[in-house]
Amino acid sequence: MSGTETPAGLTTDLNDLTANLSDYQLNDFIDVSGTDFDGTPIQASFEYGVDGTTLGDFVSFIDSQFSGATAAFNATTGQIALTASQTGESELSIAILDSNSLGGSTDWAQHSMGVTTEGAGPDTSTTSIEVFDAAGSGHLLTFTYERQADGTWNMATSLPPGQGTIVNGDVTGITFNANGSLATPSSGSVDIQFAGQAVQSISVDFGTPGQFSGATQFGASANILATGQDGYGAGVLSSIQVASDGEIQGFYTNGELQTLGNFGVATFVNEKGLNEFGDSYWQATANSGTQIIGSGISGGAGEISGGALEQSNVDTAEEFVNMIQAQRGFQANARVISITDELLQEVVNLV
Repeated sequence: MSGTETPAGLTTDLNDLTANLSDYQLNDFIDVSGTDFDGTPIQASFEYGVDGTTLGDFVSFIDSQFSGATAAFNATTGQIALTASQTGESELSIAILDSNSLGGSTDWAQHSMGVTTEGAGPDTSTTSIEVFDAAGSGHLLTFTYERQADGTWNMATSLPPGQGTIVNGDVTGITFNANGSLATPSSGSVDIQFAGQAVQSISVDFGTPGQFSGATQFGASANILATGQDGYGAGVLSSIQVASDGEIQGFYTNGELQTLGNFGVATFVNEKGLNEFGDSYWQATANSGTQIIGSGISGGAGEISGGALEQSNVDTAEEFVNMIQAQRGFQANARVISITDELLQEVVNLV
């Protein structure tokens, strides 16, 4: 806004502006409406002669209505500028109209209010995952990623109140290549002191640099997801099983599988040289060589069958035949003895 002879300033009367169409009279109103930085509606009326008469008075009036922005007159451009007080996404807007109660008016449309700089809130993305402390108690850990002005990303870590303290939870300078793959770093470390415990370090894996296996950056809305962790809560042993190689595995109520021990299998260079000294018992000899203990299904050792009883090493059919033969032999011998007894009895009777 410029005067007819000299540039307008804060002391210039509103009626002296070149855009003024008809002079304002005492108690004329100029309506100011819009939205503040946070979206709060603004509706106010500047009363000429009461709230002021100069351009500076009008600018001050506008400034007083917006708590999230500052109004100022730019003498170089001749514009009234309304600037948000903080960076980020803004709903700031303003419109100026005459109420025409007494006829005073200015061509405010000639100097229309437009947005010269679009507000842009920082790109952020949040993800959470349950982690476990040394005692097996679960905690919800939240990671917040925020893009910086230079295009890099920073990660901040937080815990629910009362569950512990984040000693070191920031990872800064996360960058990506032009094709969207991860550049640096491949991982970060977060140090947490859970309530009543020592400091515990948690490694955060961002992926493999140059690949798309982890975090990526493409032309879409920011979104990130924590896909898994290797901690686990407290559990009790629920069952066991023996693998074919002799490994004793324990299954726990928290879903974990732990190795509890191993069964060893003994092999010999010359198994034929073993000496039998009892039912299904064998002992090493100089001919068999010393025993070699190893796991099952390796080094020539047999497979271990968990949960199975050892089968008999006797040929059942052959043993049944031997039993029948013994029975028949006993019956034959018993018959010979019976006949001999009858003959002797007959001889005694004859005498």
